[in-house]
Amino acid sequence: MRNFFLVLAASALFQAGGLQAAEAEKRKGDLGSSWTNADGNTRHAQIRLRVASERNVTPGIYRPLSLDWRGGKLQQGPYPANIEADQEGMVRLQLDISEMGRIAKCEIIAPSEVAAFNDHACPHVTKYARFIPAMDTQGKRLAKSYKATVSYEVIPKMHMLQDSPYPSKYSRGPRALVSADLAMIGIGPDTPPPEHIHGISASLGVDETGKVTRCILFRATHNDSLDKQICDRLIANMRYAPAIGRESGKPMAATSSVYISWPKAGE
Repeated sequence: MRNFFLVLAASALFQAGGLQAAEAEKRKGDLGSSWTNADGNTRHAQIRLRVASERNVTPGIYRPLSLDWRGGKLQQGPYPANIEADQEGMVRLQLDISEMGRIAKCEIIAPSEVAAFNDHACPHVTKYARFIPAMDTQGKRLAKSYKATVSYEVIPKMHMLQDSPYPSKYSRGPRALVSADLAMIGIGPDTPPPEHIHGISASLGVDETGKVTRCILFRATHNDSLDKQICDRLIANMRYAPAIGRESGKPMAATSSVYISWPKAGE
């Protein structure tokens, strides 16, 4: 698989509802604002929050923690450091996040060299960040502690996601024997999707017999009972020919990704 290039400098604003609409209300130096400096270079003041949540098929978890861009407004207020000097930095945090998706406790575990960022990070993310909490396989929301990074950026950046340097241990990955669709997960063809939802994305743990044993939703509905139903039914109904080990030539446990489109009526 080739490398993918992602321009992340304005990602939070796009997810929060559109860059142009947000910037129309911003002044130079506000979080979320863009401008051209005296040298003709574009600048964009932004705070980025990255949380080390559940990223693999995790035992006991159906839905990992995720940022709720519908309720969170991180790009609020002035950039806390010197924009003319392109002052940037990073603060590492430990966050306790409640089952309601709010930060209950925030501690700095690795400060920035810029004191203004340290003073700003915990009060700001506690006030503005909102989350969809993790959910277990029983449909219960979980209060958990996570490591997080707050980045303060002025210079737009391009980030490259590298391919894994390690060769696959499979000569063949799991091969689906049935197609995943809305009917499989118990959703009728005329059922409208939740707001902002266009599809469901999940990672499934597949054992050496081809049976699905675990499920985690990376694009969820954020409706607890519906998310539980989706994983329950994917585990019950998806079937695979198992992965084959590259060296052993024998069936192996592996993971498989599933995407189910959920179009709006008329699409």
